Amino acid sequence: MEHRRPVATAILRFHRTVPLEVFESFAATVAGSAETQPGYLGWQVSVLTSDRLDWAIAVTFRDEAALDQWLDTIPPSGPALPDPAPPTPLPAGLEIVVDGSPRTPGLGLVLHRIEWGTETAFIAAQIELTELAAASPGYRGTTVLPPTSEDGRWTSLIRFRTEQRLQDWMESGTRQSALPRLREQLGGKFHVVTHQSFGSTVRIEDGVAEVTPNWKTNMVVLLVLYPTVMLLSRFVDPLIRRLGTDVWLTMFLSQVISVSLLTWVLMPAAGRALQGWLDPKKGAGRRANLGGALVVIAGYAVFLTIFGSVEYLQFWRQ
Repeated sequence: MEHRRPVATAILRFHRTVPLEVFESFAATVAGSAETQPGYLGWQVSVLTSDRLDWAIAVTFRDEAALDQWLDTIPPSGPALPDPAPPTPLPAGLEIVVDGSPRTPGLGLVLHRIEWGTETAFIAAQIELTELAAASPGYRGTTVLPPTSEDGRWTSLIRFRTEQRLQDWMESGTRQSALPRLREQLGGKFHVVTHQSFGSTVRIEDGVAEVTPNWKTNMVVLLVLYPTVMLLSRFVDPLIRRLGTDVWLTMFLSQVISVSLLTWVLMPAAGRALQGWLDPKKGAGRRANLGGALVVIAGYAVFLTIFGSVEYLQFWRQ
């Protein structure tokens, strides 16, 4: 597997509570507070020319640890400002992107390579998509970031209340009918990265979808399902039975708890831990496939050893 540390970016969003020139000055102050921190790589300010797009500042560090260290130095009101301090925008939210993949639930990331000279048309197209998305349930906003000198790609970040609402929009007929016309106008290439609650990663490159192979998703499900069932059988099922429930109802309630834990807690956590391996593009090589599979198999071995040797955890002996 690839051993390099994934680059981490924080996208700090703000309400439009100050004049544009004040926000631009504030963005430079935020960048200045990051430049002195270890692992700092660069910053961007979002497209600010439309009231349909969020105001945001994207700050990138060489890894999550460095990004977290900087974020922990920022008070809720923002970085330290000169005295007397000028008006500052009101923070609206924070999203995290690691190695090009969203870590924030309900966040979709689209990367674009557009033809030179179509920048204005591209921004107009993003505004049009934003207006269409705003009518979709759960929509929360769109941020557009211009390209860096190193990358050359535009980035669109679209936020929905949940992963399912995001997926509904990405697959909606409204979006699908608008995209061909916009692509024809702009030229260039694009790809989309989103994550599903059960560990799968979906990449859409130039309209072609790539999804985490089922065998990988199944391996991860087994990795988290086995210890979950074992621990519920040992500690939760006896508590349910003490309520006087029959076995059939006990099993049903236990499975409700198990599925809830897998969907909302365990699989998202496992997906983050195995993100590179589950990515259908980054984890597609033979070495990456084998390395990730061995990691998961090692996890099986650990759990089998624990539950096979620790008598206290063996529910059938209690």
